[in-house]
Amino acid sequence: MRLFVAAPISEPARLSVVALIDDLRATGADYKWVEPENLHLALCFLGETAGDKIRAIEKALESAVAGRTPFESRCYGV
Repeated sequence: MRLFVAAPISEPARLSVVALIDDLRATGADYKWVEPENLHLALCFLGETAGDKIRAIEKALESAVAGRTPFESRCYGV
């Protein structure tokens, strides 16, 4: 299974990305489009990972972010 560490994006950002994707689709660009409900900010690609490792990865990530505050990101010029 291909795993990523990812963060959700805000609804306004999601709507902006959906509008951009719609514009790109209209050009006939040949890409694999992501469904709007699956949009996210990929922070790290973990690669192919055995299913029996997933729970340990989840626990490690939960521990790594415990007590952390949310972060804000901005994207310009897309």
